Amino acid sequence: MKKSKDITSTRVCPSCGKAFIWFVETPLSCPYCGYLPRDQRGEMRTSLERTFELKLGKKTLTADLLDYSASGVRLSCPERIGTDTLVSIDITELGIHRSARAVWTMPLLPGVAMAGFKFI
Repeated sequence: MKKSKDITSTRVCPSCGKAFIWFVETPLSCPYCGYLPRDQRGEMRTSLERTFELKLGKKTLTADLLDYSASGVRLSCPERIGTDTLVSIDITELGIHRSARAVWTMPLLPGVAMAGFKFI
């Protein structure tokens, strides 16, 4: 078993300049601004703001698409969605009708959170 110091390291986000703990084996985005190095995402992302309905179990939330790729989306919504939460994303005008898993989330302001989802 690895010691905790072997699986984490302290990093400074190149985007916002804040320090945070980085998990070496499964790196996450910056918890403050959501920055994730491009090579971690693996695909080009298209910035496009669209409002759509996000289904979270039986609950429906209004969300704003911020960007997307073939493998996932980044969005903002009125409440923070927990990591590993499964949702249904339907954006008809983009032909996106997929289930997705939250891979990171962070609060922005009271009543507004941002999250990244990977299609499953």
